[in-house]
Amino acid sequence: MADFRLASDDVGVNRNFWQIAVATGISGLGDQIALFARIWASLEFGRHGFYVAPTVLAYSGPMVVLMLLGGAVGGRRPLRVLIIFGGLLAALSVLLGGILPMTPAALIGVSFLVGVLDSVRAPTGQSVIALAVSPPHLYEANRIRQVQFQVTRLAGPVAAGGLISLIGVQHTFLVSAGLYLLGGAGLIRARLAMPMSAGRAIDWSAISRAWGLIRSRPQTLWMMIFYGFSNFAWLGPIQVGVPRLVRLLFHAGPAMLGVVNGSFGVGLLSGTLMMGRVGGRAGGIRYVFLFVAASDIGLGTAGLMAGSWGMAAVFFGAGLLFAPVGPLFNTYIQERTPADTMTAVLSFTTMPFQWVQPVSVLVSGLFSAFDPRVLFVAAGVVATAADLVGFFWINRLLDRA
Repeated sequence: MADFRLASDDVGVNRNFWQIAVATGISGLGDQIALFARIWASLEFGRHGFYVAPTVLAYSGPMVVLMLLGGAVGGRRPLRVLIIFGGLLAALSVLLGGILPMTPAALIGVSFLVGVLDSVRAPTGQSVIALAVSPPHLYEANRIRQVQFQVTRLAGPVAAGGLISLIGVQHTFLVSAGLYLLGGAGLIRARLAMPMSAGRAIDWSAISRAWGLIRSRPQTLWMMIFYGFSNFAWLGPIQVGVPRLVRLLFHAGPAMLGVVNGSFGVGLLSGTLMMGRVGGRAGGIRYVFLFVAASDIGLGTAGLMAGSWGMAAVFFGAGLLFAPVGPLFNTYIQERTPADTMTAVLSFTTMPFQWVQPVSVLVSGLFSAFDPRVLFVAAGVVATAADLVGFFWINRLLDRA
């Protein structure tokens, strides 16, 4: 099957790539600020942070159900249009959080609406970079994309914490809505090489082709399974355990929660910058789960810290170790995927993250109600053991391929 990706210059001088990267980075900053604002607002209701888990679940639940729909839609409609339109609707949804009276129901409703929209925005957003550069430049594009993403993860929580302290939660929602609109405007003139199929608005055949492609490569399928398990170990403790530890046990404010939440991103950004243009990436995929296991040790260690700064330092180290994982995994998938099924395949590879999130949040909510520290230690031990098994098993499958 022909590859429809644009023949482009080196990523460093590809203006189209940088236009897309900056625009999606601005939207990503809006995502991070809105997410932080929703979580902090949920801490204001109920006892012991009761509404944190329902708020997170209201966002992740729709994505579990609708993620494949996003992949099917992405095969029929121009990704640029989908991303701009999705960002506009996300801005309107978050805008409601800044206008409506702040109640648990309103907060959960806003989270649900954004979750529905992100079921389309997530797979299309991952596809957009792969369809903006030619295959020889995919790894470098993914590395830069991870730097950009981690800058937003770093700046988002810190900016949100400062904004909430200065102007309050609801005005912070208005800021994030403005960033969605600004990011969408930056994509209006972007160019993507993507074959548009005629016919129905939803291309379910792309989903079946994508699943057949993944199933024919057991090493890819098992990477998704082990990666999903690692996400299960991380997502709940980060989204539920960290806010409870920082606010209720360490008695810190929103700015410090922003520092702790952003510290993993700082480490990931630092590690990605230190990687440079790593050679031999085809062989690098063999070591992905060693990096993940090393990062998991940091997750367990975080539960032993006595204060917010110690936890932030541990998360920084974990992010540093995790840095090679994203570029290696994404490039491995993108190099082996035809452009006309790219969004559908990436909707599958994103699914383990989305499917385990609500379960992880529920389990973490139960554990952290008693002692959040136990949650981190247990998750770190189990995840480290599982990812070491994954390292040996994936290498065995790669040797057979």
